[in-house]
Amino acid sequence: MIREALDTIVRNDARSRKKAHELCYMYLRERHPQLHNKFAQEAYKRALAMYRSYRRLLNRWKQLPEEKRERVSPPSLPEVKGNKVVELHVDTYKLERKHGFLTLTVSRGSGVYLKFLVMEYEYARRELEGAKLGNSKLLVSDDSVFLLLTLRRDVEVVEHRNKLIVDINEDSVDCMLVDYDKSKVVLFSIRHDIRAIRTNYRRIRKSIQLKVKCSTLRDKLLAKHGSRERKRVEEDNDTTSRDCQRT
Repeated sequence: MIREALDTIVRNDARSRKKAHELCYMYLRERHPQLHNKFAQEAYKRALAMYRSYRRLLNRWKQLPEEKRERVSPPSLPEVKGNKVVELHVDTYKLERKHGFLTLTVSRGSGVYLKFLVMEYEYARRELEGAKLGNSKLLVSDDSVFLLLTLRRDVEVVEHRNKLIVDINEDSVDCMLVDYDKSKVVLFSIRHDIRAIRTNYRRIRKSIQLKVKCSTLRDKLLAKHGSRERKRVEEDNDTTSRDCQRT
């Protein structure tokens, strides 16, 4: 459904949710009448987010100086490959505790329900008490299925005199600490390489897609470099987080 919605959105250059709904909702409902209508909504919303992200990258590429633009490949159109995430609208699932066990019931549509026995982390039971459920996700990984819950709860907000303002940019984290107790303002910036990592691996993926004709080998190489990219970004995020704590 996400792939079909993405093809429709890209073909019609739909950039607003209203336009995406008009183009995709009834089309997906007719194509998949056996599925819950909320899956159609979540499919075109996710496809629209992917296309908007592509448009932002494309606009940034167009704003580069001409000599730099010749060295950097334009972003590729988004694709849906090996999707392992199922978006769960809050109306499509229900969590219940029976006889001490937590069960998840997912409405597939047309009166069909999928039921799971949920194995909780130790802190999950505490977090679930008194919380409201929001739109969540199912992550299918090899032989396991993970429930990624979104919880909402009312919290007491405590006002503090001192303020920390954080601005996260493509290549830096800029902070300003306003210390009213000592009547001073502290500015500091921490650099990171995430933008360069993303740009480099985008160039690698583009090269693989153009040069490798064997689909099996191409998918294997794309998966390998995708894993490397995630690890490098996670390592850079961890380094930036430690630098922020030390600062």
